[in-house]
Amino acid sequence: MNEEEILKRNDELEKLKTSFIVSATKIYKDNPPRLFFSNKLVEGVMKKMEITSFELEELIEKNRVRLIEITRDLRQKYDDHYDLIDWIN
Repeated sequence: MNEEEILKRNDELEKLKTSFIVSATKIYKDNPPRLFFSNKLVEGVMKKMEITSFELEELIEKNRVRLIEITRDLRQKYDDHYDLIDWIN
């Protein structure tokens, strides 16, 4: 591989990284994922591709906190404890 090919691949990689950051940022701003695994997946891709974006990392963290709060609220909302007749615990 000559120097020109290496530069071309580096340019393509940078374009891919930029595209990923723009797309993921838009998704997290407009319609954030509803699964914890989505956050882990995006973080994994960022780590693997050596992508650093403070804004995207902040959005992922805000989404993680949001999901924790939703889960907590649902747990409180549906924490119905009642005894059933003839039910063995």
